[in-house]
Amino acid sequence: VHMVQFDPGSYDAPNVRKILSDKGILKIFYFARGDMRAIGKYLDVIVENIYCVKIASRIARSYTQSHELEDISRQVI
Repeated sequence: VHMVQFDPGSYDAPNVRKILSDKGILKIFYFARGDMRAIGKYLDVIVENIYCVKIASRIARSYTQSHELEDISRQVI
């Protein structure tokens, strides 16, 4: 699932809120800090059980400075 843009003030997504706040579902983000800021602002929900690909790349791939999604994808595939 991907979210592109929220409509300020009139966005109501009860199912998305339920999924994001469910501790039993792992949510995978690239640059989770920025995504969580937008989600928190527009949906007013605290996201539980997060995995940030960018942070994981910085920890696991300390031999490089290339942690962009394109670089990570190219190496994994």
